[in-house]
Amino acid sequence: MAVVPEPVRRLTNGVLNPEVGVIEVHFSERMNDNPGDSYNVRNPNFYQLIFTRDTASTRDDVTVYPTSVSYDPASNIARLTYPGPLARLQNPSGGGFLTGAARLRIGNLQTVPTGVPTSVPVLSEPGDSFGQSYALGNLTAIDSSGIRATRLESEIRNTTNYGLQFPGGPDAAGVRQIRPEDPSRVDRPVPLDYFRQGPDDFNGITTFQYNFPSTFRGDDPNVAGIDTLKTYFNLITDQQKQRVREVLSLFSQYLGIQFVEVAGGPTQDAFFSIVVGDLYGANPLAISGPGGLAVATRDQTGNGVPDLVVMDFQDFQQSTDDQFGGAYFRGAMLAIGQVIGYGYADGLPQPVTQSTQSVFNPTSTELSFPSVADIVNGQFLYRPDSTDIDLYRFELGLPSKVSIQTFAERLANASLLDTQLRLYREDAATGAFVEIAQNDDYFSNDSLIELELPAGRYVIGVSASGNNRYDPNIVGSGLGGRSEGSYELRVTTEKLPSATLKDASGVALDGDADGTPGGAYDFWFVPADQSNTLYVDKRATSQGNGTVATPFRNLNSAVAAATPGTTIRMVANGGVDGRLETSLDNFSYQIGFSSTGSDLPDGTSLDLPRGVRLVIDAGVVIKMRQARIGVGSSTPSVNRSDSAIQLLGTPLLIGSDGLVARDELGELIPGSVVITSINDRTIGNGSATGIVPAPRPGDWGGIDLRSDIDFADSARRNRENEGVFLNHIQFADLRYGGGQVRVDGQSVVMAPVEMALTRATISNSVITHSAGAALAATPDTFRETRFDEATFQQSSPFTPAYSRIGPDVHGNRIVDNSINGMFIRVSTRTGGTLQPLTTAARFDDSDIVHVLTENLVVQGTPGGGIAPAQAPSALGVRVSAAAGAGDVPVGSYVYRIAFSSATSESEASTTTLPVLLNQVGEIRLSDLPTTPAGGVFTVRKLYRAALDANGSPGVFSLVAPLNASSTSYTDRAASGTQLLPPQTLRLTARPDARLAIDPGTVVKLGGARIDVTFGADLIAEGTVNNPVVFTSLEDRRYGAAGTFDTNSVSASTEIAPGDWAGIYVGHTASASLDHVVLAGGGGASRVPGGFASFNVLEVHQGDMRLANSRLEMNADGRDFIDGNQLDRAGRGENASGTVFVRGAQPIIIGNDFTDGAGAAISFDVNSLVWTEKADSGRATGGLDAMSANGNSGPLVVGNRLDRNELNGMEIRGGQVATEVVWDDVDIVHIVRDSIEVPNQ
Repeated sequence: MAVVPEPVRRLTNGVLNPEVGVIEVHFSERMNDNPGDSYNVRNPNFYQLIFTRDTASTRDDVTVYPTSVSYDPASNIARLTYPGPLARLQNPSGGGFLTGAARLRIGNLQTVPTGVPTSVPVLSEPGDSFGQSYALGNLTAIDSSGIRATRLESEIRNTTNYGLQFPGGPDAAGVRQIRPEDPSRVDRPVPLDYFRQGPDDFNGITTFQYNFPSTFRGDDPNVAGIDTLKTYFNLITDQQKQRVREVLSLFSQYLGIQFVEVAGGPTQDAFFSIVVGDLYGANPLAISGPGGLAVATRDQTGNGVPDLVVMDFQDFQQSTDDQFGGAYFRGAMLAIGQVIGYGYADGLPQPVTQSTQSVFNPTSTELSFPSVADIVNGQFLYRPDSTDIDLYRFELGLPSKVSIQTFAERLANASLLDTQLRLYREDAATGAFVEIAQNDDYFSNDSLIELELPAGRYVIGVSASGNNRYDPNIVGSGLGGRSEGSYELRVTTEKLPSATLKDASGVALDGDADGTPGGAYDFWFVPADQSNTLYVDKRATSQGNGTVATPFRNLNSAVAAATPGTTIRMVANGGVDGRLETSLDNFSYQIGFSSTGSDLPDGTSLDLPRGVRLVIDAGVVIKMRQARIGVGSSTPSVNRSDSAIQLLGTPLLIGSDGLVARDELGELIPGSVVITSINDRTIGNGSATGIVPAPRPGDWGGIDLRSDIDFADSARRNRENEGVFLNHIQFADLRYGGGQVRVDGQSVVMAPVEMALTRATISNSVITHSAGAALAATPDTFRETRFDEATFQQSSPFTPAYSRIGPDVHGNRIVDNSINGMFIRVSTRTGGTLQPLTTAARFDDSDIVHVLTENLVVQGTPGGGIAPAQAPSALGVRVSAAAGAGDVPVGSYVYRIAFSSATSESEASTTTLPVLLNQVGEIRLSDLPTTPAGGVFTVRKLYRAALDANGSPGVFSLVAPLNASSTSYTDRAASGTQLLPPQTLRLTARPDARLAIDPGTVVKLGGARIDVTFGADLIAEGTVNNPVVFTSLEDRRYGAAGTFDTNSVSASTEIAPGDWAGIYVGHTASASLDHVVLAGGGGASRVPGGFASFNVLEVHQGDMRLANSRLEMNADGRDFIDGNQLDRAGRGENASGTVFVRGAQPIIIGNDFTDGAGAAISFDVNSLVWTEKADSGRATGGLDAMSANGNSGPLVVGNRLDRNELNGMEIRGGQVATEVVWDDVDIVHIVRDSIEVPNQ
């Protein structure tokens, strides 16, 4: 499908004729044109032109329907006619015209939901059993939009005390009461302590605050006596701070304890500081030096509780000490354990993190942080006893698509709650409720369930993560939650549309191109008035002024004349013979440098200025060499934000006579927009002269769609935050791109379509003969936005009508390129640092191969929340009134400033000095505070309030977002927009990244791996017919977009074990793999300082579910071992095998392991713990869980093994440190090393 707003035709006299008030919709197949069918292609109600008012909110949207629709079955073109030019349609709610961006929605009769979500007051505590569930009523969507949103606010917090103590304590095996001089940490018992010896009796989860002060006070060795008058500097590095945050997250993963990093001083007693410095500052008896004592603690507040941790600045000098798992990290584990109440456990089987021996001389390579013994003792101290469960009951009267979300971490004032969602459906025959779906983490710690449901009764369960095995048939069955806090629950129901646009065979239009009939097609554009449109026509006989009557001849002239808000429209021409269909002699636009180095007529490069939109019509031919098309800023110093490009090719070319064009053989001619090499003589030679070399891959660069710089500066317009996605490439033919070009003085290699945070649409196009990949995108370009986040909802709640998932790539033919796929550009284009995935992202474009040749880090953010979000200081801000061009009304005003990020906002500053404006004008502010370097805040918000007669400020409202660093601003706003949020103690979230991969997606890797780090999530869940595939770049069994040869190498090259490394699921991270293929992995990939081998799937103290999958032709992960860093730069040693497990209890069910080196599965002995584990089910869609009761530790069942080096589960040797249970009876357990059961 293709859309062309107000197409431009050429009259017989050569004059351009824009068909204003018309939109052409080019269908790719014959549509239903039965006049007796109200759902035929001529029904105007299928075409909604929605003016968005340049906001993401649907509440202010205005929908305009065409006055008539005509359809030509020969060309499959529907022409939508409107009552006037699209830029001059009357505003029905007031005078003037509808302005701003518009979205053409095609496919069904559902309208835009313009109402607000229904807020349900929770008047009583929701029960934790089906019989006590809170009634939400019937949530069926009944209005014309077919969408209904319901929201409520509640919290997970214990209302009754959990009366039982956890195992552990001073009488537990292996525990000794030693070092009685140490005081207790807080008013709670400790297992290895000696001051209070009893179990945790605190109701709920304990929260500690911590900080990294720049200085600390201690005794001065040069002054007699003991005092705390000397100031010591904190020598801690950013890397060491990160290790401390990881330590805190590990304790939070297992214990009933939460941590909050404070920017300033503490606001509660449960608090500690972490510094690196001289141990003498904490303890005059401690001496800093290599080896020996590594950590000292001291009471800073005089309450008898140590709250200062000093790490010895002389002990951690080696480069490897500060890596994860290194000596500094192990020292931090010991130190933090001490200040939260642990004693010493030197007598327990090692390794134990609460042991002095663990810091410098660990006795095992099978290290867990914390160890199994540490977990037992820690849970005695801090029970994971968040037991609260909130159940909500609702009904559906019609089949509906249902989306259930929690907002806790994503609230404007972030909550510490990590939610778990479960969904139950009532069996109509028995009346019993059956679990049908669940999700723990989807948007960082927030949960999402989304699936299509039949009519019936349902119950939603909300609890803390870890409290996921409760039985709602029983009151009070919850246990195991590790967090608590407030949340918002949003339930959106969407009626499945019955009235849809259909093709001639009766199949519903696949508008959203997901491979399934149904779904709406969305096309965004900004209607352009003739007064702000510049036309460019290569057939023009002379250089004009850009009007339709006298268009520019050269493109660079139009670019020079364009101002913000201008649309440049490039039109096609018939060349020498005047016929569009004979493209060989058409006149081409030429950009860059000729083969002799001279400038080409349309400029040496095309960089769209700020606010300028370039529209390229079907049939246009652009030839380039050593140049690119730049959309968006490439450097902070030149603002090219809010620019956009649209290549509006069509399935068929409409000739100069207005009919479908055919070639000399009578074949239909596509209406492609062609961008090719200047040396390509197969097209657009109307103005070509002389002999040129043959075209080669890489002759030109690409269409460079960049938003990374602009999005980082909130003062620059970001239309994607307005729910508008203008960059659109349809039916294009891109040849010989992917070359090296100069950008801002640097040599840069780019793909023919290059995306950096810009979520463009690339559809039905052909990309061939590229020097590199056909398309490339940075990891964060694949972010998923649903527009129900607090960022969009804060000022005025609304019901979103659509979501956006990364680029929209479908229907393309990608062949004969060096890489026939979507290249994930992890390494920066200038070859600098690697770019991790830092947001919730999703690969949903299954008809293009995704390619990784460098490690992709799905980045977690350990350390808990940040609070209080430190307010800026307004003490030095100067304000002055000026009679400028502004619209600020007469009056007296004060301002407040707040720091902000994408997910949260700090407390606002105190007010500035007042300023009096005697006439309408502007107010200038200078010496504004800037955001703290290295913090989570990236922008600022400026709020203004008018003073009343008594000099008191009224309501503060937002007048401008400011970037992070500008110290001056001129306020010209007549009024503000959103109100200043209530000023309470605010938490700032540290959201973890997530990568979800849709069914049918193929990911090919070469010498790379995927690292899922602290708190991050990987969800790759396919289906029986459409698995998610992770395989080698050499694997020709899988492909997309017209070829299985993804890397265009010799046909004799085949997949081999070890072609890529693997998926590394790190500590506190999670992975859910269902119906996936893992092939050709187990090889080496880059680590800091060298290379290391990895198993194709490793899990280290993380959560993993591997189900219904095939693992084949994988190496054992031990081919390359660097003797200088056996721990693989902080990733721990591994062992031979296909799946490697350490310190984790994964679910491994129903898989096929074939042709693998080493053992099929390799476990450390202490992973086979006694705790019960059941199948949690899929993280997306229906549950599809295996029923398994009474299982202890890992759940390994139903797997099939064949032709592996060891067809079984190897248990690695070591010392048993907990109760170990071997109960996975349908797999052989292989032991090839000693397992010691010590006498405790």
